[in-house]
Amino acid sequence: METNFINKPEKEAPWLGHYGNVPFHLDYPDCSIADMVLSTAEREGKFPALSYMGKLFSYNTLREKIDAAAAGFVALGIAIFFSLSGSAPTAGGGVRPGGGGS
Repeated sequence: METNFINKPEKEAPWLGHYGNVPFHLDYPDCSIADMVLSTAEREGKFPALSYMGKLFSYNTLREKIDAAAAGFVALGIAIFFSLSGSAPTAGGGVRPGGGGS
């Protein structure tokens, strides 16, 4: 049996039956999440970017937080050519690139 992203066998992806019409594989742009947030902030800065613990954060506020974090990394000696990864597992799904809502 041939396996593809749409009809992945249940034994290989048992969770897939709960996805509804969401495909197994999603295409993502070739840029960072920060790039997406900053780009959206340029277009829709006042639009809510995420909600966390009852507080809304606009794209402008998120851009300010990204800039502050970047400045902090530079102050620690972490230069632009370093690769960093951050995670906010309880909030990651709340970031909506492009300003879209649910």
